This record gives sequence, structure tokens and C-alpha cells, in this order.
Amino acid sequence: MLKNLKKNKLKMRINKIYILLTVGVIMTTTLMANFSCLNTVQAASIAKSEIKYDAKDNSSVFPDSYKEYIRNLKKAHPNWIIKAFYTNQDWNTVINSESSGTYSRVQNSGFSDAWKRLESSGDPSYNAAGFVLASRQAVEYSIDPRNFLNDKGIFQFRVIEDGYEQDTKEAVNEAMTYTVMKDTEYKDTIYQVGNDKKISPLFIISRIKQETGCDIVNNGSINGKNSKHPGYYNFFNIGAYDDASHSVQYGINMAYSKGWDTPYKAIAGGIDWMKDHYIKYGQNTIYFQKFDVANPYGNATMILSSQYMSNISAPYSESKIMYLGLSRSNTVDKAYTFYIPIYNNMPDVASVYPGNYTNENKTILSTTSLNVRFEPNTDASVIATVNAGTKMTRLKKSNDTQWDMVKLANGQTGYVFRSYVRDYIMADNISLDKSELTLNVGNTYTFNPTITPTNAENKDVEWSTSDKNIVEVNNGTITAKSGGKATITAKLKESGKTATCTVNVLMKVESINLDKESYQIVNGGYLKIIPIIKPDGAANKDYTIKSDNEAVVKVEGKKLKAVSVGETNVTFTTVDQGKTATAKIKVIELPKDEGMSFDESIKVQEGKLTNISLETTAKEIVEKTTINGKYSVVVLDKDGKKLDDGSVLTTASMVSLVSADNVIMTYEVVIPGDVNGDGKMNAGDYVKIRNHLMDSTKLTDIFLDAADYDFNSTISAGDYVKIRNYIMTH
Repeated sequence: MLKNLKKNKLKMRINKIYILLTVGVIMTTTLMANFSCLNTVQAASIAKSEIKYDAKDNSSVFPDSYKEYIRNLKKAHPNWIIKAFYTNQDWNTVINSESSGTYSRVQNSGFSDAWKRLESSGDPSYNAAGFVLASRQAVEYSIDPRNFLNDKGIFQFRVIEDGYEQDTKEAVNEAMTYTVMKDTEYKDTIYQVGNDKKISPLFIISRIKQETGCDIVNNGSINGKNSKHPGYYNFFNIGAYDDASHSVQYGINMAYSKGWDTPYKAIAGGIDWMKDHYIKYGQNTIYFQKFDVANPYGNATMILSSQYMSNISAPYSESKIMYLGLSRSNTVDKAYTFYIPIYNNMPDVASVYPGNYTNENKTILSTTSLNVRFEPNTDASVIATVNAGTKMTRLKKSNDTQWDMVKLANGQTGYVFRSYVRDYIMADNISLDKSELTLNVGNTYTFNPTITPTNAENKDVEWSTSDKNIVEVNNGTITAKSGGKATITAKLKESGKTATCTVNVLMKVESINLDKESYQIVNGGYLKIIPIIKPDGAANKDYTIKSDNEAVVKVEGKKLKAVSVGETNVTFTTVDQGKTATAKIKVIELPKDEGMSFDESIKVQEGKLTNISLETTAKEIVEKTTINGKYSVVVLDKDGKKLDDGSVLTTASMVSLVSADNVIMTYEVVIPGDVNGDGKMNAGDYVKIRNHLMDSTKLTDIFLDAADYDFNSTISAGDYVKIRNYIMTH
């Protein structure tokens, strides 16, 4: 039959398993019989696998969920060469493939129902001589490399072609421990075949032990006592397929056809067969011979198609055999090479051990020193030993056993026995005794936070201030430094929950000054003088203006209006502390036909320029201004500072007529909708209108004009709605 197989079929998935029952030992091998390409990926779409390795930082080439496992392995075994093997296969595609048909099986008597595809139990192919179809959960667990990145499990990823000469006869002999092959000439034969074929002798013995139990006394495949073909051997059960009652004979028939009449010929011939059918296509680890996801050489004609075995537990079982030989011979720390598979779109944590679980995301605490294990049993390898009081996250709570799946702080996942952990009581809320506070400069206040639940195990709080120049905070005690407003935030270190308090720091006004002692205004025009109030952090910088003669200069809000030619004094008085500053105002008459005018697109009204759109620059407004006479025009911001040509105008910007460096007339800019004076239209603008309509905070002066978005001289809900709609569509 093998002679008639075409090469492209040599890479196809094998569907049948051979079960050999001898002396209580159950071995499984999947051999070529009935072919199905339903789940294969054809050659045209096969991506070549990528192998990455960084000798300086071995973990850097791995995804985050692998890194801590790799670091721990390298720390324990510095000589190991652990490479990231990017299969370029999609995780779900691989799982779907391996979970379908008869491609994955488990021993019926050795595993719980969670490992079995019970929904298919009525299918004639469900049970094959004691091996049943594996569940999807079992496939996910067995194929996830992160579940086997420990001393015993990693050897299923060992590259059997690299470093074969490092395997010793002693290691081969020790791998045969607990079998009748130990301390026989077989250690020499297997060692010799490995070196002749340039394949790890430890791999050879692990496969023989997995297949036959090394039972050279009772196993008909390897005891040389077959009645039809005595003296022939088949150590890998190659060709032993079809049904359990005739499989041994089929295997011996193949051995006879191949001339395998000595142990050396049978073992060497079997390795040649594996090389020709699997290894030369990149299936050069135990894992890859079960899960056909490797294409490192770029020569695979199909992928997800060819597997040496269907028993999903076989790679780990053979890995433990290899580890047994190395550890008992004290050669486990040599420079072995490992290919650790990585898939696209893998889950963030290792797949769970098959069972019935409830999903959780709860912090738990170890009540004693305990071992975190790779599998949910006390014999499994240890991921880490943690001290009492160690926090971890319970990801899955078992409904069948006391073993729960947890994630450690370093990202590793494993299993702990529930009796040794308890729920961790985390602080989940914090509130402050004050949500708003007013202090004078120099005053202090200490907050008294309330943290719940009251029995939380960690009540540590991080304190911060939005502006340390205004308010400093030290472990909950604040100190007012300068006038202004700052937000104090108390944050629970563990949960990140926060509480805040707004602190208003009051600073008294110390002085008010004007930049000049006298000013000129064009008759009929307006002038806005901005006083200098100190200190800068004064809490209340509001002021009033009074004219000594309103027949000459009239006060309108914060502006002065020239009523008639003449002179008068104007006094500025701070609301806080009543500080004053006085200036002489002279009203002048410009010669006829002199002054400034504006483009017809701009509406001029009582010292204001309206109908100016958002994003208008200082240069653009100047270009729309005409000057007659020996004057100039300057554009100022709302604080009286000159704007560059490219600066965007805001509500309360000023366009001023200047004579001999003296501002003699001012127009304030109104940007409809820019109610807060930032030159934009956003949520802050319609909030100010809403507060104005609700009598919460009243708008005044030029900002009241900016709120009249529809120019009907009334501030209403219609303005609010129109500004909101504008924001939603821009």
C-alpha cells in the first residue's frame, strides 16, 4: 500500500488510530489509511513559518503571555536555545480543524468526560478500541503551548534534528526505566541509530516507549515471535492500521516487506520512514508530528493535514519520557533547541484544563505558602511557589473539583487548590468629606476620606493636585499657596477609584493701576481700558468704573463712550478691597472724513463688530478695515495684548484705531456662538447659555451679545439648541 501512495498524499491528515493492548499498556499511533482533505489548507495558501530568536533577551521575541514562562525556563536552564516559532496559522482555524472528524482522540478510561466529545458518542467512529473523540476544550488545552512550558512538557517542542549528538547512552537507558528494555543492548542500538540517522536518540526511545511500552517480551510488534513472520520487528507500529484485531499483523507484514529482521533495521527503517513522511516537511518535533502546523522549510504541499498520531496526550507523554532519561542521567541542561509554536489571534491566557468552570475575574489571596501548578493536580509541574498573602486573579472557578485557574501578577496562568486561598477584599469606593472647599492663602486642611468596604485589606490612597502652585497636597493635607482654583484627587491604589474636591484659594487684591495717566477718545467712539490688578492670583479681579462727568465720558459696562468734546477723570475701583486708580480722559474730534470704516460684511453697532465668523484671523479683519488719515489699526486680544497676523479672533478681541501709538477708539469683536471667548464653538458655550437661562451664572457685556446666536436681541433656548446642533454637525 505504501508503495502506491503519491507524495502529495504523504502530507494528508491520517484518520485512523491503531490501538495495541499488551500487559496493561495502551499505546496509540495514527497511521495512513483513509484520507480526507476536508480541513486541509492547500499549498497556494500556506504561509511559511517564521523562527525568531534573540540571544540577548530570549523572551523579547515572544508574545506577552509567553514571556514569563520563557524567562523562568531560561533562568533555570541557561544553555537551552528556546526559539519563537510563528506558525502564521490562525488559532481558531487550527482548533476547528483538530476538533473535527476523527483527528483527535483521548483514552476513554484515562480521562474525565470533559476531555471527550460526548455529543458524538452515538457515532460509530466515536470509540476506536478504547480511544474516543476528544472534546474541543481538550484540543484547545493540548494544543496551547503555554500549558507545557515547564521542564517536563517542553521536550515535545525539542527539535529532534538539532543537537542529537548531545544525547547519551545513559540518557537512553534511563528513559527505559520501568521497562524490560532497560539495561539491555537496546540502549546501544537506539543510540547508534540516532547518531547514524542524525536524529535524537531520546526522541527514538520516547516514541518506542509510547508505542510499545518497550515490552520486548509480550508485545507482538517487537518480540520477534510473530507466527507468520518470525524474527521481524516494527518498533513504531508503522503500517499497523485498520482494526485492533489485525493491526499487529499488518505492522509485521510491513516489517517483512521492508526486511526489518533485526532491531537495528526496524528502528533505522522506521526513522527513515518518519523522515520521508514528516520530518523533511518540517514536522521535526513531537508536537508538530501531532499538530501539523509547521512549514519552516516552505516545502509543505498541505497544512493541517498530516499527523503521525491522533492521541492528543501523546506529545506530552513522549515529552515526559524524554525528560525522564535526561533528568535521571543529569544531562537535562545541555544546549537543546526548542521551537515554541505561536498562533495568530491566540487567547490572552493559556487555555483552561478541561473541566466545568465558571468564569471569574476576582482577586484572591493565598492563605499559606502554596504551589501554583500547570495542571489541576498535585503531581503536575510547578509554575511558581508563592508565599502566604500573595495576590492573584482567579480566572476560572472549577465546578467539578477544588482546582481553580488563576493568573499571577507576572501574567502566568496555572492552578491552585481552593482550600489554600480566599477572596481578597478590595477597597472599591472612596469619598471625601468635602467636594468643594474655599481657603485663604496660607491656610491648610486635612481630608478625612471614607473607604468602603470598611474591612478592605488595602486602603492606600494616592493624593494629587491639578496645580501645585495653587494648592499643595501631602498625604491628604492641603496647603493653599496662591490664589486660584485647583482640584485635589484621592485615588485608591488598587482599584483606581477616585474622589475629588475643588479648592478655591482666595488672594486679596493689593493694587490696581493703569498703563497711562491720560487717554484720548474720538468723540462718539468707545475705548476699553484694561486695568492692571495685582497680585496675578487675586481671587476677585472685578472692578467698577465711574466718570466724573458723564456729559463728556459715559460708562457703559467696562467701556467708556465719548459723548462730547472735553475732559474728565475716570476712576477704576476694585470690588475686592476697594483699591482705586484714576486717569484723565480727553475727548477729541477727528477731522472730517478721517477715521476707520469696515467692509460691508461686518456689522458695526455701539462699539462692537458683529457678524464675524469663526476662524477669522487678525490679518483678515485688518484687510476688511479702511483707514483714512494718518492712523493705523491694531488688533488686540481680550487682555489688551497685540495679536499676530495669523492669530484667530475670539469674542472680546479688540480692533483699535491708533494715533501716534495711542489707542483712540476701540471696537470689540463678537463671534456668534463663542460665548466663553476661546475662539471656538463647543460644549462650553452652550453650557454657559444654559446656565444663563437657568439664572445660575449670568452672562454680561460682550459675551451676552455672543450668546445671541440668531441676532434677535434675546437670549433664548433657541440659541442654545442652534449652537448645540452646530457642534454636533461639525
